[in-house]
Amino acid sequence: MVIKIGIYFGGTKVEAAAINGQGEIIARIKAEAPNNYDSALNTIRFLVKKLKAS
Repeated sequence: MVIKIGIYFGGTKVEAAAINGQGEIIARIKAEAPNNYDSALNTIRFLVKKLKAS
């Protein structure tokens, strides 16, 4: 099964979603928007790790 992960960066939040081969969202998680580049990378890592675990 192929799972894709999409990341959305907004002004106040970062949201990640796992999407199956039919384009359906099968899991979604949010975090506060980071305030610098290193924090942004860490937030992405955290969200992807959480999606993989779910």
